[in-house]
Amino acid sequence: MKFKRVCIFVGGSVLAIGAFAATVNPFADNNGQVPSPSEYSGPLFKLNHKYPSQAPVPAMPWRAAINNGVITTQNAGAYAQALKDAVGNDMRVLIEDYAHWNAAQRGWYNEPWLGTQREAIHGMYVGSSSLDTSLFQASGLTKPITTYVLTYYDKTAELTLNNIWKDTAMKQQITPSSTQFPEC
Repeated sequence: MKFKRVCIFVGGSVLAIGAFAATVNPFADNNGQVPSPSEYSGPLFKLNHKYPSQAPVPAMPWRAAINNGVITTQNAGAYAQALKDAVGNDMRVLIEDYAHWNAAQRGWYNEPWLGTQREAIHGMYVGSSSLDTSLFQASGLTKPITTYVLTYYDKTAELTLNNIWKDTAMKQQITPSSTQFPEC
């Protein structure tokens, strides 16, 4: 039996895990619709959920770019550039050289419970389907579009994923402190 969602989220809290949760792998890499070798022979998406319980705080040059202060209209460009510089090399490999992408080796993590939604090659899932062209009138768009989502968490955020999901993702810890991502 297939189902669309396992967790029910309301107001940022998980209310229940579906009745079929015991038969589902929360760490599934994809929805099982793997292309045949004649269609695709490259690497498939591999979920990285090996959340360490402790990790060194990574360098955050984007914070230094704004002197550890508040983002303002005056310093937003420097902040964005420092952030792009910090993740750029990894993202270039992800996008331009996917055969050599390895999220685990590069320190990027994914959230569980979305395997039934993820496609097999890049791990993306539909974020919004059939956006009406009237939303983008100035763009010249003439056909509906669909957005796809792929989220990676860095070494700072993965500590929060560990706080919530632990090793099994079956007994999540939903508290104000466990679900709060550290400021970066």
